[in-house]
Amino acid sequence: MTQVSGSELRNLRVFTTIVRAGGIAGAQLALNLSQSTVSTHLAALERRMGVRLCHRGRGGFRLTEAGQVVYDAASELLSAAEHFRARTASLQGSISGALRIGIVDATVGNPYLPLQAIIRRFGANAPEVLLDVVVADPVELEQQLLSGQRDIGIGVFYQQAKGLNYEPLYAEEQELYCGPGHPLFGLSGREMTVERVRASPFVARSYMHRLDMERLGYSKAAATVQCMEAQATLILTGRYVGYLPSHYAQTWVDTGQMRALLPKRFRYHSPFFAAYRRGAEDGILLQVFLRDLDAERTSADSGPLARHWRFRGEASVPRLRRRRRAG
Repeated sequence: MTQVSGSELRNLRVFTTIVRAGGIAGAQLALNLSQSTVSTHLAALERRMGVRLCHRGRGGFRLTEAGQVVYDAASELLSAAEHFRARTASLQGSISGALRIGIVDATVGNPYLPLQAIIRRFGANAPEVLLDVVVADPVELEQQLLSGQRDIGIGVFYQQAKGLNYEPLYAEEQELYCGPGHPLFGLSGREMTVERVRASPFVARSYMHRLDMERLGYSKAAATVQCMEAQATLILTGRYVGYLPSHYAQTWVDTGQMRALLPKRFRYHSPFFAAYRRGAEDGILLQVFLRDLDAERTSADSGPLARHWRFRGEASVPRLRRRRRAG
């Protein structure tokens, strides 16, 4: 395939969606197309390439060796096409297209990260832009950013992958909690000890497993989770102790369903970043979003929430310079 037509680009988009969705059924939902239409696009691409791209059937979906090569190349091509479209969008006199945002869970209602205000401002400045928003864990978000599936990700990124830029946002307070029925829940302050806490079954977040273990001095976790809702569910059973953002746990604390354990000993602050691929900041959509994010951050810097927009409490977290604002 030396030249790619518009119909072939559509076939490639359908194919990459099939792979990311794990099969035709998942792609059907993601693309809002019938199963027969998705299959037709895939068959047309296989005819054009002259090879079988994937196995599908009772044995499940999996790529062939040729299919993996085509998927990797198609991902690069589609990402480059989107980057070109984003960079040239403003030449038409209005900003249009799609901005693909990824966020970690438990950010809705966070008073220290005003995503709603940021998105509201962006919507006012770019009303014709389609927003595509997903919630995923930090590792998955970084993978999607690197592959070109997402334009920007907001969350905790301790690994900091090569090829991505990370803009520091704020420090999220994390507390260690237990739920009602847990042996520690009714103890007095004097009775609560580090040893007693460490004797409790611990639930760790899979994407921060090692860090959580080291922070508490555990050798292994009794359970692992992928998201904050699952973390809260296990804590509320009264069997496990585990970390949650304090703003997220506050409702359960106020209703007597959770208790923070030895805050002075176990509290820490987790740095949040806005991450995007290096070079992607040239795109007009990302420029506008980052500008609007900066505007909300500037407002917070002079307001009562200013301290939460600065890193604190984590000596190991580098203090990065803030990006120069886009004009």
